[in-house]
Amino acid sequence: ESGIQAGDCEILKPSAALATPLPGLVHQGEMQEWAKLSEMAADVVRPGLRELAMGGAEPPTVGYELADERGFVIAEAELAWPAHHVVLLTSAQGDMRDAWSKSGWHVVTLDEDLSTAGGVAWSEIVMAVIGKSVTGETQ
Repeated sequence: ESGIQAGDCEILKPSAALATPLPGLVHQGEMQEWAKLSEMAADVVRPGLRELAMGGAEPPTVGYELADERGFVIAEAELAWPAHHVVLLTSAQGDMRDAWSKSGWHVVTLDEDLSTAGGVAWSEIVMAVIGKSVTGETQ
């Protein structure tokens, strides 16, 4: 019910425009995993998460932390794809960008509008970096 109220289930509405199944999200378990991630993530990233799910991207880790060699947390990210060393930072986390970059991570930082990064939809940037096209095919 809360997912419907928050608009998280928009991709589930039937549409005549969708004559073929959406890439990704084939299995009920995958849909449940994305719904759970959406609940845990900040409201501002939910539309992008829906785009990633529809494109067949790997689900991210929400609230990922970067630790130094002693195990102390030195940076955090709203979303991360550890296998690809990609993180998404909110504008409030922008001061942690250097720590991530110096540790070899590709950093995507949300613009002030909270839906783009460098003027481009952040979900498109993540899809390109992790090697998925917008149709869900591996590049």
